[in-house]
Amino acid sequence: MTKGPRIYTSDPNNKEMLVTLTAEGVASFDSTTPAAIFPSRVTIPLEKRGEPFRLVIKNVSHQPINPAIVFAPTDIVDVQMPDGVIAAGDERDIFVTLRDDFDQLSKKISFTLSMMDYQDTRYTIPIEIGNISAKASHANTPPASSKSASTDKTPLRPTGSDKKGGS
Repeated sequence: MTKGPRIYTSDPNNKEMLVTLTAEGVASFDSTTPAAIFPSRVTIPLEKRGEPFRLVIKNVSHQPINPAIVFAPTDIVDVQMPDGVIAAGDERDIFVTLRDDFDQLSKKISFTLSMMDYQDTRYTIPIEIGNISAKASHANTPPASSKSASTDKTPLRPTGSDKKGGS
């Protein structure tokens, strides 16, 4: 699609400029990344130590992925990954549990996953621990099915610094 907005300036020699913007539509909500993770961050109240929080990882690519932990602060949280390869279009659960012996009032941490794809795409999931309001703790509820929730939930996407390989 092409659009041509006009820009009006205060320059007496060039009062009006025409800019042409061209874009190409993509059928998938993001065809450049292999996975979507819902929710995109974890919030754990201290009183929920030992209780697993569920995230959903969905393979949105056309190739299988094999997510693996690159880094996790294992002295603070346990991260349980799905076993094996996730086929294109499938989804699985990831569980994050605050260790029972964690005793700080609050902390911000994260864990990093690799999709083990040809670009070694990585995702870093932030975790906030501490006294959290009831409203914030509901942010941990993943969609019943990421297919139905993809329009009202923001999936986690890799950032440029987290993506290895490629251009």
